[in-house]
Amino acid sequence: MNRCLRLCIPGLIALWSSLAAAQTRTVTMTVEGVDFADAETPFVNKANCVDPSTTDIELNVPTFTGTTAYIYLTIGATDCKVATNRDESTDPCKLVFTDISLDSPVTFHLSDLTASGIDLNCTSSASTGTTYTLWILSGTPVNNQDFTGENGNVDFKVDVSAPTAPTDLPVSRSGESFNLSWNDGNSGEVVDSFRVYKQTGTVDQTSCTCTGMCLQAGMAATSATPVASPGSTSVTISASTLGLALGDKTQLLVSGVDLAGNEGVLSAPVCVQHVMSAGFCDVQKANGFDCPNGCSASEMRGHTTKWIWFPLASLIAAAVWVNLRRKNFR
Repeated sequence: MNRCLRLCIPGLIALWSSLAAAQTRTVTMTVEGVDFADAETPFVNKANCVDPSTTDIELNVPTFTGTTAYIYLTIGATDCKVATNRDESTDPCKLVFTDISLDSPVTFHLSDLTASGIDLNCTSSASTGTTYTLWILSGTPVNNQDFTGENGNVDFKVDVSAPTAPTDLPVSRSGESFNLSWNDGNSGEVVDSFRVYKQTGTVDQTSCTCTGMCLQAGMAATSATPVASPGSTSVTISASTLGLALGDKTQLLVSGVDLAGNEGVLSAPVCVQHVMSAGFCDVQKANGFDCPNGCSASEMRGHTTKWIWFPLASLIAAAVWVNLRRKNFR
């Protein structure tokens, strides 16, 4: 009997583990249509938290064969298959849905999760914050029994902290384009991409200052459309993309966007002008003006006069030489 116990129990445990593993299914999550399949962890962002009752969440469960499921929400790595974790007296696994249809995708609202009793911290959480887990247990879990049927889970985070404004925006020119770079200025928040905006207000063509409905440093670009969305801290934008005719000035501003999709406030504006190859500062100084910090220019090729003087000087020299020769022969 003892020999049987020694031999059989480990085998039964191994068999139970293999059966449980065979019942594990893949679950992916989208929030407001954003597919996080390529991300390490899906995110709920600040915009999603504004009105949880209108924020759509979808769980994609294409490999489940069951028709209904119980869905639980928990914090961290708590295993909701374990019966004691679903115990109502302790319940680290909060029940969100019973007998929900396992259509793919399973669709519900963020408010369904906030109503579970677990605080999703939609006021101050960041990308480095708490990890939450949604568990899907296919069928009907039995109280006081560990669940061994079809199951799957997906982790997500709540991040409502936006990146700070980029700083240090030097500009240089390259042909008909402006080269703009910056410092993302973020030590804690991971910046995934940036958005570059052209000034929406009226830009004075002498001082390069803005009046009217202007984008300003420290504000959100809520209604503006970016002219570029680079994934690094630099970008090259052509004068034609900005709609600048020769001599036109405008301002450019930059914001950062984190992994959750939170967009930060705008940087200080930088002035750019579409001028000929002489350069904006040369033109300004020639007209008696100072060169404002951060101003640059695109290059207009084929409009310089330096090549006219060489052949003209050559002709003059030749004429002088011929005249001197004639005098010597007289």
